[in-house]
Formats: sequence, structure tokens, C-alpha cells
Amino acid sequence: MRLEQLAAKDRIVAHLGVDHITFLFWTPVAIDAPGTGDVHEQGGPKD
Repeated sequence: MRLEQLAAKDRIVAHLGVDHITFLFWTPVAIDAPGTGDVHEQGGPKD
């Protein structure tokens, strides 16, 4: 895929002043260690 095609699909984003290509994730990615409990059972963030 060419850069023009990626830009047309909003797959290029600026982060800290540098352009990056975004990648789609098909499954949720947890950043915290398993079992830390940062999310309610309904899936929303804790207050």
C-alpha cells in the first residue's frame, strides 16, 4: 500500500511531531498486568 493510500484511509497519524503508520488490532490489547482490575465488569474505566 502506498503512503497516499494510507493517508486517504486515515492510517497516518502525528505523534510527538513525527508521522506514524497506525496498525489495526483485531483483539483488545491489555497494557496492565493481568488481574490489576483497572476495568469494571461492564468494560468501562473505574471512577
